[in-house]
Amino acid sequence: MNSRRQSGLTLIEVTVAIVVIATAAATLLGLTSTLATRSADALVASQATSIASAYLSEIVAKPYDDPNGGTETDRAAYDDIGDYLGIDSVIRDSRGVAVPGLGGYQVEVVLSGQVNFGAPAVPARLVTVNVTDLLGQRTSLGAYKTIHP
Repeated sequence: MNSRRQSGLTLIEVTVAIVVIATAAATLLGLTSTLATRSADALVASQATSIASAYLSEIVAKPYDDPNGGTETDRAAYDDIGDYLGIDSVIRDSRGVAVPGLGGYQVEVVLSGQVNFGAPAVPARLVTVNVTDLLGQRTSLGAYKTIHP
């Protein structure tokens, strides 16, 4: 009789261990991929909000009425909120130059008809900036611009 005891793993034990480790690794990689995708989606949405905010800030900083009459066609010459009506284009800076890296985003500016607030009535218009992002999602920001008495 041989009383020596052998040590080591059987083929079945090794196979089961490999299957368990492979399943755990596949699950972790799938989870990591999902998290990375959601993180990118949040980044795109955040960028769209920043673009809409920048446009809205630029527009409401302009006067309610055109100081010199007429409608300017060059973005650098825009001098009132009415000049922005109907902007529907790629993202541009305040001088009208396309911003590199934002070609997949679209911006649209909508102005409401005049409404009156308060007593005495103060004319106001709702300025809405809509940004469509790379995923086709729309982000909208709005603010009222008034004539200051």
